[in-house]
Amino acid sequence: MPAPTALPMSNLQTLSGVFVGMENLAKERSDKLMNLRKLGLTIQLAPPEQRALAKWITQRTNLQSLKLVSETTQQASGIGEDAMPMLGKLPNRKSLKLNSGSYEGTNMVGFVDEFPQLLVLKLWNLDALNELDVQEGAMRSLRELRD
Repeated sequence: MPAPTALPMSNLQTLSGVFVGMENLAKERSDKLMNLRKLGLTIQLAPPEQRALAKWITQRTNLQSLKLVSETTQQASGIGEDAMPMLGKLPNRKSLKLNSGSYEGTNMVGFVDEFPQLLVLKLWNLDALNELDVQEGAMRSLRELRD
């Protein structure tokens, strides 16, 4: 029987249900997964790792849907306010879902020309979030907002 061969990851378009402690995705696959269109991650990251993951995500220019869920254990931590401008610049994002603990900023701002194709924004149980400020010209394609 021939040995199994590794499948190429370069054309993968959907990846979900993956737990991310920084070492198992972004560092190992930084040059791979460039054709992702849909990404769903459960994260447990410290702030420096959050920034590194946000940068890794923004390099996926074909990404249309992103779902982040934070692990709710003792040191679970989500993306902070400083990551939103990077996420907003992805041109093809159509859906953004941030679940409990995955975003720890107190404010979320959509600046002009950010999230240009975003259709769906779902913010669920984000305890720290006090204000959502969508400036004129931001999220101009938004059709659905859920909390």
